[in-house]
Amino acid sequence: MTGKFYYDLAKERSALGLEDSVALIRIEELSPFPYQQVMDIVSQYTEIREFCWMQEEHKNAGAWSHVRDKLRMALQEESHGPTELRYLGRKPSALPATGIGSRYKEQQNALLRMPFEKHL
Repeated sequence: MTGKFYYDLAKERSALGLEDSVALIRIEELSPFPYQQVMDIVSQYTEIREFCWMQEEHKNAGAWSHVRDKLRMALQEESHGPTELRYLGRKPSALPATGIGSRYKEQQNALLRMPFEKHL
């Protein structure tokens, strides 16, 4: 993930008491893609078999399409066994936002819970 969304997820992880169960990695520079830094971090997680990319934007509006193949390549290089890369986030949309504040807040809360659902 990138940007301030990391801090929102870190706050949610802390509120749920999952700091020891879920790792969050923030990638700030996407171009050029930091292959070596990502591989260095991935190599530290020898037991992890699933990595997820999260973004606040809709699937077709954020960085997912840019980083997907690059992340897969880095994971193949450094993972210790088969790993899965999944996208977690909003579905594709032609609209940048819902336009309804209450609906946005509901979607944002659901988005912040996504990476932690397996651990609750």
